[in-house]
Amino acid sequence: MMWPPSKPVLDTIDEAVKVAAVLVGGGWTYLNYRRGRTFRTRLELDLTGSIGEQGGAQFFLGECQAKNVGLSKVPVKKIGTGVSVFALRLVPRKGGGHRVVEEEVDVRSLFAKHGWIEPGETISEPVLLALPPSATPLMGVRMAVMFSDGKTTWNASAVTDCTKPKPAAKEKHDDA
Repeated sequence: MMWPPSKPVLDTIDEAVKVAAVLVGGGWTYLNYRRGRTFRTRLELDLTGSIGEQGGAQFFLGECQAKNVGLSKVPVKKIGTGVSVFALRLVPRKGGGHRVVEEEVDVRSLFAKHGWIEPGETISEPVLLALPPSATPLMGVRMAVMFSDGKTTWNASAVTDCTKPKPAAKEKHDDA
């Protein structure tokens, strides 16, 4: 081979290097895409709740939120997406101590008006339930959001202290 190489040889080497660079860059991008969790469907769930009273009847007022923190749209399945509200009771054990028992108050479907959640979008839905007279001051809320393929489920649980705030004690002030 003669030095310096001829123009056709240099052009062939140039094209081969460009093709190799495109293939390596494309492979690296695909690898990062497959490994990157931001492109997978991800939700963050949040639950809140409190107890109110009106006309001697108690009710549970809560809010369920789902935020899409991924970069892809999350379709929501109508069946299986819901919220369960339960009362917590302490039951004495035979050997001493107590255990916590859940008593289901109600189950409701959630996000029936939403077909999907866009990336960065937060959807929320209020929950209002009448409570039985035997309701305890500790209420639990469990939420499940089902992905449209029927296999993926996001769950969140929370226990809310629904005790009513006690009135502040009156302080004596000397007006001297």
